[in-house]
Amino acid sequence: SEFQLAAEGGRVGACVVKMRAPIDQISQAHVAALATHMEAVAAKLNRDPVIMQLTDLERSASRMVPQPTARVKEKGYGGWRSFLQEVSPEARQQYPYGQGVASTGEVSLLINGKNSVLDIKKMLDAQNRTTSDLQAIINYIEILNIAGLVEM
Repeated sequence: SEFQLAAEGGRVGACVVKMRAPIDQISQAHVAALATHMEAVAAKLNRDPVIMQLTDLERSASRMVPQPTARVKEKGYGGWRSFLQEVSPEARQQYPYGQGVASTGEVSLLINGKNSVLDIKKMLDAQNRTTSDLQAIINYIEILNIAGLVEM
């Protein structure tokens, strides 16, 4: 959330709200400039321009919005880990995430009922040196779901 480091009602929060529209306009202008440049380069190389589109997995992840459950806070700070440890080895084998997720802790923090799994991947990639695997993130969230810590 844009208010992760600022209270929504505070001055910084108000500034963020006011800046959102101009920043979005700048972003759209940059995307349009890049598209124009890409089309010019493609024409120079006698190639068709690239059409940017989501993969099937990305489309699916963009529709998945995990919501934390009350169980996350049930046992106090860090108590949710005990629920995670109760997930069976069979389920962990069915949904491996291993080294494919840069930070499972950060994934857990980004689950707020508003961010899609694709949004979570993009934010995670922006914050880390390594790129996370989308399927690994989905698998980790599925493990959280099995543990009763999130709902899909």
